[in-house]
Parts: sequence; C-alpha cells; structure tokens
Amino acid sequence: MRLCCAVLLCVSEAVLICKSNTDPAEGPIKSKLANEIVNLFLTEPMISAGGKTIFTTNAMSTLLNQHLGLGLNGVSEAIVMAYQSFNHKLKLPHSIQGDVTRLDNALWSAQKSFWLTHWYGPWVASHLMKDMNITSKSAKKVILEFYGCAPRYQIQSVSHGITWHFMADQSWEHVDLPMAAGTYCSKSLFFYLDCLHGVGHGLIHSFVLTHYSLPPPGYSVNSQLYRISLSSGDYDSIILRCGLSFDFEEASGCVEGALHSYFNYLPMNLNGWPVNWTWWCARRPWPAYCFRNVMQYGPLSLFGHQKDGNMTQVEYLTSFVGVRPPSLVKTPTELAQMCNNLTTPQLRASCVYGIMTSSWASYIGNKDLFCKEHFAADVLSFNSCKEVWVPAHQKHIEPLHLHALRVEQQRSTIARCKKSGDCNMENLRFGIKGLPLFVCPIDICPFKPGAPTIKL
Repeated sequence: MRLCCAVLLCVSEAVLICKSNTDPAEGPIKSKLANEIVNLFLTEPMISAGGKTIFTTNAMSTLLNQHLGLGLNGVSEAIVMAYQSFNHKLKLPHSIQGDVTRLDNALWSAQKSFWLTHWYGPWVASHLMKDMNITSKSAKKVILEFYGCAPRYQIQSVSHGITWHFMADQSWEHVDLPMAAGTYCSKSLFFYLDCLHGVGHGLIHSFVLTHYSLPPPGYSVNSQLYRISLSSGDYDSIILRCGLSFDFEEASGCVEGALHSYFNYLPMNLNGWPVNWTWWCARRPWPAYCFRNVMQYGPLSLFGHQKDGNMTQVEYLTSFVGVRPPSLVKTPTELAQMCNNLTTPQLRASCVYGIMTSSWASYIGNKDLFCKEHFAADVLSFNSCKEVWVPAHQKHIEPLHLHALRVEQQRSTIARCKKSGDCNMENLRFGIKGLPLFVCPIDICPFKPGAPTIKL
C-alpha cells in the first residue's frame, strides 16, 4: 500500500512520511515519546570498543522506529521537545558552580542535547535513503522535502547529521565537494552556509572511514563518534580539501564543520596533543579558524584544567559557557598573552579572531577596554579585536589580513605536504568554475592535468 502527503510524496508505509498534525490524540503520544527520549539519552552509555570510545544509540533508534506512525514531523517535534528539556537543565543557580558532581551532571545533560539533534540526522537519513530506494527520487529531493516538513527549530544541527550519513558511504578519493554542496545544501535554504558545516562533517567522516579501520561494529546510525587519533597531516589534508574546493564563503562553512569534528567529534588522542597548541595552529592552513575552533571545542586539558574529583564526563571547553569552574577561567591578560606571543602580526590577529569568535569572548569583560589595553600597538590585532564578528556560518566579509594569511598558509602547507608525504592529497580541487583560487607555483600545486594554473 502507498500513502501520499503534502511534503513527502507517495511513499511506502515502511518509510517515514510527513503527515498532518491535526489529530489531537497525538499530542500526549509526542510528549510521552519526548520524555522517553530524555530518559534514554541520559542513561544510554558511552562504551569502549577496542580501546576507543563510541557513543551507541541502539535503544534510541528502536524507540523512534516504534513511533513512525507520528510521521516525520511528529517524531521531529518530539525530538525538539526532548532537546528543550535537556537545555532547561542548564539554567543553574550560581551556587551549583562549586558542586563538581552536580555541575558535571548538568553539563553532561547539555552535551547530550547537542548530540541528540546531530544523531537524529543520521536516523532521518537512513529513512530518506529508503524513500530514495522505493520512489527513485534523488537525495537532493528527499532532503529538501525533509527541510519543508520538519520544525525549523534546530533543523541546522539535524541537517549536519543527515549530510554526514549520506557522505559516510563516499570514499575520500571520490568525494566531489561542490557536487555534495549542491546535493545537500540548496542555496534557497535559510541556513545555506550553516548547511555547508554539515558537508565539512561529512568530509571528515569520509576521510576517517577511508583511511582508518574502525573497531567493531564500525560506522552505522547506531554507532557513532569514535575517538580517532588524527595526525597533523590528516588535519592539513581535510582542511585543504575544503579550502580549495569552494570560494571563501562556502569554504568557510565546510572548514568550520570539519574542524568541529576534528576537535570535538573525533578528537585526537589527548596524549598526542602538542604542548604548544598555539604554535601548532600557527602552522596549519586556515590558522584563524584553527584558533577559533580549538578555543571553542578543544579538550579541557589543553587549557590547564585538570578534572577534579568526580568530574569525569565533561571534556570540552564549550560546555563551560556560563558555568565556569575557577580552574578554567582565564583572565583577559592571559588570553591576550597567548596571542601576543606569536611571531607575526597576521598570526597574532588570527589568534585574536579565535578569542573574539569563541566562547572565550565571554571572559574578556569590556571589549573596548580589552582591545585598547592589549592590542593598541598592533594595528592588525587591534582591528581584529574591534571587528564586529558574526557567527562563522553567516555571511561576512573576510578581512584582508586574514585573507592574505590564509592564502599563504594554504600555499606553504601544500609545499610541506608535498615534501613530507604525510598528507592525503588525492583529488584536491584548486579552482572553481575554471578559475584558480590562489596564485600557486606550478611545481608545488598538484593540479589535475588540464586544470588552469598560474605560474609565478
């Protein structure tokens, strides 16, 4: 039997369809499902497989599969209610900040809400794939139909998970990023640039699944978020792939998604982190984005915070926005010194960009005073500090000094990768619409035969 609806057209009963929300009896069912989701996500464990940590959601997937009758929009509304319930728990009185155990549990709840909306994306994607198989519709069509069906709230995070699940099946050598962006991210979407963030997530999933043997059970909807020790060469390969496949605006979304995964979803083994992470970021392509993302998503141990007592669950800096344990708080002077220790004005300005666009911006107090006291003598850093930054997934113009440094760092990274051989340079794109993205010596850039080049 086949059913029809306004958004997801004529699909099998086995597929998650979009349906009308006019049945008042479904309200209590959605509320009950939301409560069950919260309870499951608070109790379902992180487990260790082959020495690597993995997040499993077998019970969650089973629960949602039992409620397909609510339709895609009904299940999505229950997910949204569960997400809001999680985040309500983060509104803590100031007194709780001294109670490590309660603080840990509250922050872990908030982290779970973040994973919930992202994990829900692969679950939806698995059903969209069924729709494609049954109706022969394209991935682009079923994804856009989902965006028209689901609640707008938190749809961006869900879209990230959908994209990485579709891209997880694509080998690193065969990923075509502009084609992926056109498939998963229509420019008509109100969150188009944020959708490119999901393409970055997808690219790093493709890289990991192509180059690493994951412990059992491998990648699936219900086994996600492995701890993979990615090297500096891995990092450079992935960021170059984003940076050289698009113009700046689209590339920035892809880079943000890839770095979010690198520092948060699939973090390096903490023992493998360089002692001087600012120096490490200074050598990477897109250094300003490296600074921003490590300051937003880096593991707490990078910043001198040692876990206290029972605090064993929360690991990432961004989790502490608004509830800062004293051992993690940095004074404005300490933050400024991190940047001022770098060797060039461009790198110092990139570091300042990292502070001003990450959760650490909440540590600086009076912005004008901070900029004037610490960077008045350095024009580029001062301008970066005073800039009115918008979120990276929204449209903004890249300042010239950050643009010049990004271009130079891409160029030097390619030369370093070519010399060391520790990067995966397969299928890199160096132009868009037939034009090179930056001037590069022909003996350094591994252009495809026939691709346009500019010789210095």
